[in-house]
Amino acid sequence: MYNVEVRHSERPHGGSTITLRESARRVINNIVHGTTLPLRLLSRLGVVAAGLSVLLGVFFIARWAAGIQTPPGWASQLLLTVFFGGMCLLGIGIIGRYLGVIVEETRGRPKWRCAKCSTSVDSPSSRSTMPRWSRAPRPTRRDRYESRFASSARATGAGGARRQYPPL
Repeated sequence: MYNVEVRHSERPHGGSTITLRESARRVINNIVHGTTLPLRLLSRLGVVAAGLSVLLGVFFIARWAAGIQTPPGWASQLLLTVFFGGMCLLGIGIIGRYLGVIVEETRGRPKWRCAKCSTSVDSPSSRSTMPRWSRAPRPTRRDRYESRFASSARATGAGGARRQYPPL
């Protein structure tokens, strides 16, 4: 990403028509659509809750050993609720992280980018100097032929059966 210098000037007349509710909605959309941070925080909150229940369990066992009484069933209910609630949060966070990875893969963004390119990949001078593995493969004749029939409306014949293409 690059920072682009932009000159901001005052609005000549009128005011913004965006309400506070609309601004909040846009912020939430940017957070949800642009990052997996809420899912990571949810996972961490689940781990913290489960760890807290273990520490509370040690605390209640120490109180029991010291002879301090708590209401019957209260400690066990609290510990089970906090522990399994934390495990549920952790599980939801893990599933969400997997879905986030799938969404990132389907967006088709490159996994890397060049900070500075000295020559174009398509220029004739770069063809001989660039290794074969660094260039995108050229489409084959079959790829070009099948891309013409990519639409399901064109690729299906009568009755919805898939057309059989002749061999090339």
